[in-house]
Amino acid sequence: MDNTIKRLFIGVKITDELIADIANTKAKLEDKLAGKWVSPENVHLTLKFLGDRSSDEIDNIIQMIRESVIDINAFRLKTTIIGCFPKSSRARVLWLGLEDDERLIGIKNKIEARSLALGLEEDKREYHPHLTFARFKINKRVDIDNINREISIIRELPVERVTLFESKLSRDGAKYNSLENIRLLA
Repeated sequence: MDNTIKRLFIGVKITDELIADIANTKAKLEDKLAGKWVSPENVHLTLKFLGDRSSDEIDNIIQMIRESVIDINAFRLKTTIIGCFPKSSRARVLWLGLEDDERLIGIKNKIEARSLALGLEEDKREYHPHLTFARFKINKRVDIDNINREISIIRELPVERVTLFESKLSRDGAKYNSLENIRLLA
C-alpha cells in the first residue's frame, strides 16, 4: 500500500510547433509584461485539476480516464486569440485560446461525471479551453487588442491522447511528468 501524495491533473500535451510559437510569444512579451511565465515545454491543455491525491488512487483515476475516452476519436483543435482571465483591465492569467469543440467538451464532461464516482471534487466553473502561458501576482492592465494585432498564433492542436500528469513543485517552477497517456481512437 503506497499512500505517497502526488499533485495530479488530467490534460493534453501540445505539439513542438505550438511550444515554439509560445516561446516566441514569451520572448516578445515578457519584457513588457512582468509576471511568472510558464516554461513553454510545460504548457498544456488542462481538462481537470485533481490536486493532491494518494498514489493508491492512481490506478482508479487512469481507469476513469480510459472509460471517459473509450469511444472518442482523435480530433484537432484550432487556436484562437490571446486573452486574459478575468479581464484585460485586471488580468491575472494570460492565455492562448482554443476553439470550443463538442468532442473536447464531451471528454471534459465525462471526466467530471466519472470523477464524482471516485469521490473527486467537481469543477463547477465554466470550461474555457486555453493554454496558460503567464500568471500575474497582482492584477495587471493588459492591452490585449494590441497584443493580438502584433502576435497571431495559428495552429491546430491534435488531440490524440489524454494524459494523467504529476506536477512536482520546486523553487524553479513546476515540472510535469506524464504518468499515463491514454490514446483516443484513430
